Amino acid sequence: MRMRRNKVIKRFKDFDLESYHVKTPETLVVGMTTRVELIDDLYREALSLLYRKAKALDKTLYWEEAEALLSFFPDNVVEEICKYLFDDGYSGLDVSSLSESWVDDMLEDIREIILREARKKGRYRKAKELGVARPDLAKYYNIDPRAFLEVDKLMNKKGLDPKESYDSFGLWGLCPDNITRAWFGNGARPGGKFTLWVNSATSHFKKYGRADEFCPPFPRREESTSVYMCRLRVAETAHDWGIDLNLFPRNGDLRPKEIIRLGHMTKPSIYYALTNCLDEERNEIMWEKLSQWLRLDKREKAKFLPFKLAWSMLFKRKTPEGLGNKDPNPGYLDRVGVKSFRKLMKIVREESADESSLAANTKAAYHLSIVFRDIGTIERWIKLLSRQNTTNITAVTIHDAFVDGNKFVNLDFKKEWINFLLKFPEARKLIGYFKGFEEEYKRSARKIAELEEFATLREYGNIRLPEVAKIAAELDLDEEEFRDYEKFFLKNRKKSYTMLPHVVVKLEDYTFRKLDDHDVRGPFLGLYTDCCQHLHNAGSSCAKAGWRDPESGFYIIEKGGEIIAQSWAWRGRDGELCFDSIEGLGGVNVEKIAALYKEAARQLLGKLGITRVTVGDTEYGLTPEVRKILDGRPCTPAKMIKKVKYTDAEEQWLLAPND
Repeated sequence: MRMRRNKVIKRFKDFDLESYHVKTPETLVVGMTTRVELIDDLYREALSLLYRKAKALDKTLYWEEAEALLSFFPDNVVEEICKYLFDDGYSGLDVSSLSESWVDDMLEDIREIILREARKKGRYRKAKELGVARPDLAKYYNIDPRAFLEVDKLMNKKGLDPKESYDSFGLWGLCPDNITRAWFGNGARPGGKFTLWVNSATSHFKKYGRADEFCPPFPRREESTSVYMCRLRVAETAHDWGIDLNLFPRNGDLRPKEIIRLGHMTKPSIYYALTNCLDEERNEIMWEKLSQWLRLDKREKAKFLPFKLAWSMLFKRKTPEGLGNKDPNPGYLDRVGVKSFRKLMKIVREESADESSLAANTKAAYHLSIVFRDIGTIERWIKLLSRQNTTNITAVTIHDAFVDGNKFVNLDFKKEWINFLLKFPEARKLIGYFKGFEEEYKRSARKIAELEEFATLREYGNIRLPEVAKIAAELDLDEEEFRDYEKFFLKNRKKSYTMLPHVVVKLEDYTFRKLDDHDVRGPFLGLYTDCCQHLHNAGSSCAKAGWRDPESGFYIIEKGGEIIAQSWAWRGRDGELCFDSIEGLGGVNVEKIAALYKEAARQLLGKLGITRVTVGDTEYGLTPEVRKILDGRPCTPAKMIKKVKYTDAEEQWLLAPND
């Protein structure tokens, strides 16, 4: 027996354990037959000895005792046996529970472990030979390392780092489990459906920065590459435009023929089919309804699509920043010709100071182009509203001339109402009543007085905040706009404290002061000074922050009790106070406004820890005129304590101290 054991040990020592390698995941390691023979000899011998000794001792064995009993076997054999029997290092082996078949059972389990480890080593070695970025993944996932090599290549093409683009949870990188599913869905070979899946997954990962934002549907072995390509295109379109990915009927997917037909259509057509032509009961697309939509011209098709998809279909380019689903559908833009919008956008791009002002100016330019038919009419409208009484179109005049185009969509862009607005520009505040007036009297208004009377008589009904309703009526807000304000005030309670100090400065009949934090006029101030600082324009986030956040608030200038100028102000991280812009009515005495701001800034220094006072360097409102009078110099911009979406103060000039 001892001679046989020594012979087996010698064979084991002479065997080259590093020679194992794997051809494919489905094959056993080369040389494994020799290793299995060794298991049958050496491991059986060791397990049999352990079994006999344990029975003889009749006690619970632990790791150290088992090692002592097997001391003359090779160390790695002893370690593998003990590792399996005492996996946590502390549990014991109850010999009383051992049966005659124990050796055979243990032998089979250990054999499987050795085979599994050998496969891991083989996959790891092959991955390193192929140059896979993460060979450790190939080691632990039971697929051919070529799968990870193909993923690496596609990541490199998209500028992604393969070493940093995997994540076992599938949040911040591709999940190897998903790659495995896609690999076997393609028949465990590269190319075809696997490449399509990886290309889609990496594209969306690069776009969103997260791999869990969209996981492409996995390929199925039974479907062809062409069917999968169409199914993938349909799923991507559904995700990109907010359609539930479980959109397909409850009983299963659409038939392959329907998927192929749908997958070869344009994305607008796919969107319309999934949102308007899907018969869930019969598990099919209503092709007759879809064909009716396909016969429409592009302008009519656009009205059924999300804003950005409609824009892409009509103009074959990316949607300008600042436009979205709350703006009139691009299908209406064609009614005035795109030339007006392009001319306005050229001015906006050249003159907008930063991204937030570019977005606001783009929105204003778009709405003007929707409402007024040509550039001449737009120039006329700007002249009517301009403080400088000029026809020169600038980014500032475009911004200030904003008209809500959605109200005119509801009026079918009737010439009578557009002409009425051009005749009475003050009716801009009453646009929300145009539709109701026409429904009541079956015509457009002829005089501003009758429209004002109609607006006054129009009751809001079910008022929960009378003080807000009073302000809304004075400013001629329609019921929908009033409800927005009422909802905002109900949701956002008054501040419990403030970081903006009170100050009062008087100059003749002008008074500069901080608007009380409980004064509901705060979020309405843009309507008092004809600027965008209210809930229904670009500065809505500023209007909300001034009422809601302790770090910001409002300062006003009154003349004879009426608000003629104002600023939204906020605190900086280093003790600054910034007037985001200085807004005011046309015709005011700007020199007195400038003097009031200068004195107020001087008095604010030191209060509540204010270190300096700055003003947003913007072309909006009275800001540029005040800066010119005070010879304001550029300064390092203050940074908001609590960031707000819109600001005119990306760049700033110093108001105090002036030394």
